[in-house]
Amino acid sequence: MSATRTPAAPDDHKAAAGESGGDVERRRCGCCGGWLVGCGRLLDWRLLANSVFLVYAFSAMLIFTGYPPLYIMLPDHARLIGVGKARAAFLVSILGLADVVGRIGFGFMADLNLLPKRVLFVGCMALAGSLMCVLPRVHHYAALAVLCGVTGLFAGAFFTFLMVLLAEKLGDRRLHSAFGLTAMFMGFSFFYSAPITGLYQPLLTHRPSLRVFPYQHNVSVY
Repeated sequence: MSATRTPAAPDDHKAAAGESGGDVERRRCGCCGGWLVGCGRLLDWRLLANSVFLVYAFSAMLIFTGYPPLYIMLPDHARLIGVGKARAAFLVSILGLADVVGRIGFGFMADLNLLPKRVLFVGCMALAGSLMCVLPRVHHYAALAVLCGVTGLFAGAFFTFLMVLLAEKLGDRRLHSAFGLTAMFMGFSFFYSAPITGLYQPLLTHRPSLRVFPYQHNVSVY
């Protein structure tokens, strides 16, 4: 006795196709929903409505608008005043080494509790920004090297005090979210600071940029 197979109705094919399409949509929605839930667990997005956090976040963004481009523009500024290529590059090394020393030194100073950490943070950023405003007006290599060392020393206090102040103001439990979102704001500055720096090179050389960005660094202090 042979079994006969009846062909499936067109409606059955449509229903199966509809079910498979629905499964795909549900999986996609499930992936998106899982991603959003994961982001919600990873970061406390309510901090974006916290005025204290926003003050520190925008300050960090402005500081990163002024400080990192200095590493790009400093060698070209040195070349423009007649410094050799090797010695101009060495200025960046001085700046970076002083930055590391500043992070360690001011971290040790913060543990001594000689001054409130907020005062040290604001003072260091104000001094670093002011020295960056002076750098374009220096035309002697020795003075430029000393200024790079002092600027990097005070600028290094930024990372030392930032996490401590975020923990004090927002709590230890929210520190990972606060620092992560602050890093996001700092990343935003790279979208516009580097392109603007590049626009100055063919038009007016790097020297005008070296004069403009430090003032944005100083605005962050206030």
